[in-house]
Order: sequence, then structure tokens, then C-alpha cells
Amino acid sequence: MSRTLHKAGWSLAAALVVAGLVLWWVWPRTLEAEAVPARPADVVEAVTPTPVVSEVPTRAEPEGPRLRAVLEGEHPFHGEARVGAAFISEEDRRTWEAAKREGGGGAGPERLEDLANVAEWRPAVVTPSASGGTLGPEPVPVANRYRVLAWEPDGTFWWGDGVPESVEGLVDLGVLRARRPTGVRVRLAGARPEQGPFSVRLERVVDADSRVAERASKILPVVAHAAPVVAAALRDGTPVPLQEGVRAAPADTAARSEGALVPSRAGAHVAPVGASARSENTSVSLISGAGETQLLPLPPDPAVRLWLRSASGREGGPVEVALREGRVETVVLDVDALFPGGVGGTVTLRGRVLLEGSDRPPPGARLLGPEGEAVALEPDGRFTAPGLPSWQASRFTVQLEAPPSGRPVSPARHEFEFTPEPGATDAEVTWRVPVYRWLVLRMEGFTRAQLQARARRPYPVFLLQRRDGDGPSWLTHPADVFQDEEDGVAVSLLQPGTYRVLAAASPYEVHASTSAELGGNATERTVSVQVDEGGVPCEVHVTVAGAPVYGALVTSASTLGSLPPARGRTDAEGRWRLGRVRADSLHLEVEADGHPPWAGEVAAACEASGVVEVRL
Repeated sequence: MSRTLHKAGWSLAAALVVAGLVLWWVWPRTLEAEAVPARPADVVEAVTPTPVVSEVPTRAEPEGPRLRAVLEGEHPFHGEARVGAAFISEEDRRTWEAAKREGGGGAGPERLEDLANVAEWRPAVVTPSASGGTLGPEPVPVANRYRVLAWEPDGTFWWGDGVPESVEGLVDLGVLRARRPTGVRVRLAGARPEQGPFSVRLERVVDADSRVAERASKILPVVAHAAPVVAAALRDGTPVPLQEGVRAAPADTAARSEGALVPSRAGAHVAPVGASARSENTSVSLISGAGETQLLPLPPDPAVRLWLRSASGREGGPVEVALREGRVETVVLDVDALFPGGVGGTVTLRGRVLLEGSDRPPPGARLLGPEGEAVALEPDGRFTAPGLPSWQASRFTVQLEAPPSGRPVSPARHEFEFTPEPGATDAEVTWRVPVYRWLVLRMEGFTRAQLQARARRPYPVFLLQRRDGDGPSWLTHPADVFQDEEDGVAVSLLQPGTYRVLAAASPYEVHASTSAELGGNATERTVSVQVDEGGVPCEVHVTVAGAPVYGALVTSASTLGSLPPARGRTDAEGRWRLGRVRADSLHLEVEADGHPPWAGEVAAACEASGVVEVRL
């Protein structure tokens, strides 16, 4: 063997050894890799086949009602629409059914559905067409009745309603035709810039026939949605500002002449035919094409009353304007004719509110202006009230909260009147709220117990009297407060004088206290009362043909008009006990079922025998 071959053999042997070592190193890891579980994405789970069950067709739930209406007009619709579901309350239903059973004589509506009221109006989609548009179909809840209203910026409106035939499917209100608005166009004459802005207040003049008035009122929801400013003026008396200057009509809108319905030209604001759109806040403009104030739509009443109001708040009028349904009437309000004494100016009032005899304001005081508005009070009682009318007096009210306990300091409400000087633009005042003085009726425990024992509800009652001048006569005097206290009753006073308190156990048993004079710096006086045994016990005996009447109502009244009457019913013997009668006059009334009422003066009978015999 040559040397070369020998060398090649050794090389082959070395290569085999290296290959063996590599296989020894790799082989165990290959087995380990095969033993590692596959990734979840690579795992194929065995699925057990399930038996195929044929599907049973389920009955589809019926859809709720959907509302549809055609709005017929002379151009593509460009406004807003609302849908209302009207419901009948159970109380209204029961009342209506009972009236029909009892034969109501024509009172109330003929149909039950006419009692349905809309609780909420929802926006609705209108698809414009060449001659109006189609509302819906709009999903609506199940209801007793449905109403639809729609309007355009020029006041044209649609109104309709219907009663559904079923609770599912399509509720078709059919074709609703465009209606011309009823209204008023206001022109202002003779106004000068220095007089400031004017406004107008309006009031409905309804038809004497209630059915005609009710028909006119049906479009009030249209007014509320289409012209909220006009609706507030009709509802709350809120003045409507009159527009100043001339304002040109929009380029895409034609002017509406008096009583005529002129269609608007189609422009960029009109949705294309076939497109659905829901416009928002499309209120009827208060300004006409000529810059005049237009009040529309209005209910088609016989007339409407207008008052012209100046910047100072002074009003001229009323001016009554006859209305014709579907027409807009023009009225000229002449400033000089309606304000012959001038439109009036304003005054700024500055002042202070203080307690009488003090330099501090009443605690917890509130100041209200002429219209009931709150006027800010500073801690020292100062206030400023601008814009008061210069041609008439303004009335202010000071209100005080009642204390949680104890006597109040001043009246809960006190009024002040401010009358401006001619030509004045500023004024100052100091108003003092009066402070109570007190007349205290002291009653010891025994006296109070006697009074309570003799009284029937609502008695005992206390009454304040004031001496009439220097004579012996006493007159009933008003008092704001009768404060019940542990040892008596405190009565509030605002004027000096001589006073006493009457303690009444009934209209005919009245005990007078001692008297006391309050004047000067005196703030409190004390009086007392004695409940004695004066008078005579008396009772009422009611009979019919000698038989007693049970349950007859007996009413006794006092000659003192401020005392409430006492009432009671006779017992099984026909008797009702009056108690002690101290009065010189006693008026009695008796009523019993099936008998004419009886009335008479019975003080003498009580004094003579103690029994008032009443024979029905």
C-alpha cells in the first residue's frame, strides 16, 4: 500500500469519528423537541359530531306602529315637524264613562279619544317632494291618538290627528294640507330714537261660543313650537319687542302679502327631492320682509288686543284688531295717539331699609320691587332700584322671615310706596319698618283650665279690641300675631291706644280682660281676665210633631263678626247643649234632612228657661 493511500484512510476514519460525535449531540435534542407539545394554534382538537336538529321557525314579534302623513304644499317642505302620542288618563276615562252612564246631558266630549293629551312632542323626519313632503314613517309608541304638526319659517303650518285602528303596522294620517297663518303685522308710527325701544303686549279675544273657542285653541301647540315668543306673550303676557328699521327679505324667501300665501323659491336651503332631513330651531321670524313685527301664527279668534309698551314700562291701549282665519292683518300703532301724556321717563331710586327707632336693617329682610323682583339689600340696608316709572307710584315690599321661636320683631310683610317728583331722574328715600309693641294677656293655670273646659273646637278664640276715642265703645282691631305663651297670650300692636283682649269660650260666652294704654316709649303692657260663672246654661231641643230629631245641625253665631260660629248635632233626645250664654244677642240656625231650615234669635229664651225649643 502506498503512502498516499495510507494517509487517505486515516482522513476517512477521522471524518467518521467527527460525524458520530455530531449525531450523538444532536439526536437526544431532536427527541426532546418531538416530545414538546405543539403550540395551541397548531393543535387540532377532535370534534365530536352532534346530531343535526331541524330549526323550528319562530313567530316574529310584531313591530310597533309607525306614523306617516303627507304634507301637501306648493313647494318642497323646508321646516320642522313634530309627532305626539296622546294618552287618556285612567281618571279621565272613569269620569267620562260615568258621565255617559248617568246621562251627562251633553257635558264633555262625544268621543273618549278627545280626552287624549300629548305628554311629549318628538321631532320627525320629513322627506321633501316637489309639492310638500312625506312625514315618516316614524316609529311611535302605542297610544290612543296621534297628532302631527309641522311649520315653515314663513308661518305656514300643517296640523292633523288620527285614532289608530290597530296597535301595530302603519298609522296613516293621510294628506294634510298647508294652512295659511292667522296673525297681525305691527307697524310703529311716530316713534323717536330718544324714546327708546318699544314692545307690544297681546291678549286673546276668544269667541263667546265655547266650542268655537276650543277649536281655535287647538293650534296652540303649533304656536308653542313655531313661534315660542308669541306663545309666551299669549300665555304669560310677556311683551314682544318691536323691531326697528327695515330688514330686507332673505334671498330665498318671497314676501308674504296681506292674506296671501306666496311660495318660497327653491334654494340652497331646500333639501333635494327624495332626501330626508330633520331641521332644527326653525322658528317663525318676528320680522316681516318689510322690517315690520309680525305676530304669527295666532289662534283664529275673533280678535286680539294689543298694548304698546314704552321703554319706561308705560302702556298705551288697548287696540283691538279683528282677525280673519288664514290672513295676516296690518295694524299701525301711533305713539302720539296712544301716549298723549308722553311715553314717560325713568327714575333711579337709592335708599335704605331700617328698623323703626334704629340705624340697622331688619334681620333677614328681603326687598321686592314693583313686579315682585328681588332688589339687592346691602348689609347696612342700602339698595338701588333703577328704571322706575316717572309717571306713577311704585310699590315695594319688605319681607321678614318668622323667627324659629319667640316673638317676631316686625310684621312679616310691610309695603312702601315711592312717588317720584315731576321731572326727577334720581331720588333717595329711607324706609323704616315698624316694630311691634305687645299687649300680654296673663292667665294663671286655673283660669286657662276653666276656659279650655268650657270651649268647643275651634275655641277658645282671642280677639283684640281698641277703645273708640275717649268714649265707652270698643271696636274690634286687627292684630298680626296672637303668640301663645306659657303664662298667657301676647298680642302684637302697631298703633298707640287703649286696648283689651276678649277671651271667648264660644260665640256667646265671651270674657273681657282689663284694659291698658300703650303710647310713647312703652313697648309692652299686661292685662288679665277672669272666667266667672256669669250667664245661664242653655240647650237646644229640636222636635218634629213632638218627636226628637237626631242629628240636626245647630249653628250659633255671635254679634262679633270676627268670632267663628259654633256647630254641633243633636243627640238621640234631639238636644244640643250650648253651654253658658253670656251674650245679649244669640242667632241660631237649625237644619235637618227632609225639613225646611229654621232660624231665630234665642238669647231671651235662654235667659228665661235655659231651653230653646225648635219645632221643625
